[in-house]
Amino acid sequence: MNDNNIKDRKKRIFEYMVFQLALIGRENGSQNLDLSKLRLQKILFLLAAKKATGEDPALLTVFDKFYALPYGPVELDIYDSMNANGFDCIRFEGNNCCNFEDLAPDDFSSLSQEDKQSVDDLIFELKDRIVDYLTMPVFELVEITHRWTVWQVAISLANMFGGRSAPMSTQEICKSEVKVYSM
Repeated sequence: MNDNNIKDRKKRIFEYMVFQLALIGRENGSQNLDLSKLRLQKILFLLAAKKATGEDPALLTVFDKFYALPYGPVELDIYDSMNANGFDCIRFEGNNCCNFEDLAPDDFSSLSQEDKQSVDDLIFELKDRIVDYLTMPVFELVEITHRWTVWQVAISLANMFGGRSAPMSTQEICKSEVKVYSM
């Protein structure tokens, strides 16, 4: 699979994740979901890293370009697509909030059943926490991701060398000593 196909697949899976998050938000009575870039990046990290192990990196095989930034982990390809409004079904506008009003199940017919199932399984496992992630102040999500040792080590290295970001490999995420999903 070439680099463009990999990025397209990554973006489609991310859009499907946003679709599922919007459904959960609506099921729980949240009409005005705050799906900002920051919130979505934190939720993406927590979902992708949830079941990741050295033997089975799960969604980290797709979302494989996480970087430690001051506000927590960011998947670089998704971040770039957010900033360029490079998605097919979602848009980021105004105060960096995601516009997802027109999303429908048919928008994801090109996504494999396996990719959909991977997202569905992780969201189901974290459903109670997902509701919290959608409603808690976004900086509480930032604090949750700051508890991961992989982020702590990477951001320390970035700071030590005068940078604002450092890569977090799939292997490092899988081996993170502290994996926190809630406060």
